[in-house]
Amino acid sequence: MLMGTRKVSVDLSGDLTCDDLLTVRTFVAMGLGIGFVPAFFADQLRLVRVLPALRSPLTGLFFAYPAQKFVASRVKRFISFAAANVKRLHLHP
Repeated sequence: MLMGTRKVSVDLSGDLTCDDLLTVRTFVAMGLGIGFVPAFFADQLRLVRVLPALRSPLTGLFFAYPAQKFVASRVKRFISFAAANVKRLHLHP
């Protein structure tokens, strides 16, 4: 994780760990602890940022679909549409 431009290590151990953002956000909203979720995801429930200087390096944006030789044009159009809107809404660079 990054704090400003400095790389820091954060111990993420605890009584509960989860890799599903919706579940993490739900537990945080219920007052069961703090969680590390994207700002746009936390803003939907008006969660309060408690460590504003702490941030994560950006991760990729992925689309999953069955492996096949040819990708349907509607799938390609959806990926283009979704990627453009994510970028337009500044949800990912």
